[in-house]
Amino acid sequence: MDQLWGRTCANNRRNVAKALTPVTIALLRSQPTTFKGVDVRRALREYAFNTLRRDQAPPEVAVILRWVQRDSLSMAAWEDESTVETALRAAMTKLDGSPVAASSARRTKRVLNVLFEYAIKKKVLKENPLPTGKGAAAAETSSAVDKWSLLN
Repeated sequence: MDQLWGRTCANNRRNVAKALTPVTIALLRSQPTTFKGVDVRRALREYAFNTLRRDQAPPEVAVILRWVQRDSLSMAAWEDESTVETALRAAMTKLDGSPVAASSARRTKRVLNVLFEYAIKKKVLKENPLPTGKGAAAAETSSAVDKWSLLN
């Protein structure tokens, strides 16, 4: 994945990091108590998911990243349906508990699908654990046409 990472634009890399951060935190064995949540999210987003900066993490960030690495569930956890539901719920919810925008939900699912397909290709997973079909994000968008936005 690292070789693919360098070929994507900065916005895509930022969106991938943004999508993976809540999922990673949701899949920790225990929630951070010795570190502030904002520090864990920043460490993941700016260092763990940034291959160019990963080795440049300051000592206090490196401690957080080592803890996340030790406390993370293995990829085998994705074979459990409740784990998938927990991760998706975290990815589809803002920190204040409100749902993310439908476009953010779709982008996050696309990011996860690409990562799971890569894991399948590398024989880390047997199948894509994400549910197929239209999900909640599709239901949140409207297909109605606003008559005031049409040309005469």
